[in-house]
Amino acid sequence: MEGNDSITVLPAGKGEGWGWLLTDRPFETPKERYTPEELSLIEETYGSWEKAKYQLGFQEEDVEEWKQKRFQILEVGAGFGVSTEELLDWGIDMYALEPSLRFTDEIDEQVVRLKAQFAKPKFRNRVSAAKAVDAALAFPGKQFDVAFAIGPNFQSYSQTDNEILGGISGVIGALSPKDHSYFAFHINYNGTITYGSEETKFNLEQFLIDHKIRYTTRTYLGEFLEETAIRIFRMNDEGQDAKEILDGAIKEDISKYTHP
Repeated sequence: MEGNDSITVLPAGKGEGWGWLLTDRPFETPKERYTPEELSLIEETYGSWEKAKYQLGFQEEDVEEWKQKRFQILEVGAGFGVSTEELLDWGIDMYALEPSLRFTDEIDEQVVRLKAQFAKPKFRNRVSAAKAVDAALAFPGKQFDVAFAIGPNFQSYSQTDNEILGGISGVIGALSPKDHSYFAFHINYNGTITYGSEETKFNLEQFLIDHKIRYTTRTYLGEFLEETAIRIFRMNDEGQDAKEILDGAIKEDISKYTHP
């Protein structure tokens, strides 16, 4: 089931031109680590360094829809919870997965910072240390309308094509079995997804077409910048569940979609 691809040109110097979720998180990297050229590009893209911090990419009407319809939203791989906290502050019913919370090294500065962040009252019962593959078990009784992962995320922790599909399936399984429910994340411009330490490429778009899983893609272009993201829906037009299709495919030989 082929998705509808749309390409939008990002106007130079206008961060408002973004209408999609997925970008890297420049605000989570110390400003001084960027070269003057990189910093200039970030500020040109988003309008300012501060705007980059709040640039989730969903259009305002998307967030308003979530609020009005009381959608439940799941962030996969929340990092330090910047996006999750921002959406909570906007009144969105947010939940998050952050597997790093399972680390117990209290000497590690990042572990200490992470646990301190999620100890805030606003995050109570809203954050789980579950991995993507176990997303459906993280919040018993919850079925999410939208799930998203920003930048290189769960993909980096998968070492085989079965593991990458298992992560996607796990998150899809946490979604409500309704037509509007989807999981959004970053892919390469050619429809592949890069995973693992060896940066293997899996032809995700072709896999979805062959297995009749409903999806859409969007590509945003700017000077020196290109971002492509995919939305994989839980239900297809024939009422088939992507979770069941993915779980079945994991048991098959899917090596033909993998390219070193």
